[in-house]
Amino acid sequence: MYEHGIECRLLEIKTKNQGITKRQEANLITSWNT
Repeated sequence: MYEHGIECRLLEIKTKNQGITKRQEANLITSWNT
């Protein structure tokens, strides 16, 4: 049970990090366009 909670937490962090990098990519693209 406890280990499963850790796995969920890691997955949550991983998806958050992916979301941040996706946002950064979008910001780069918009900055190139201007």
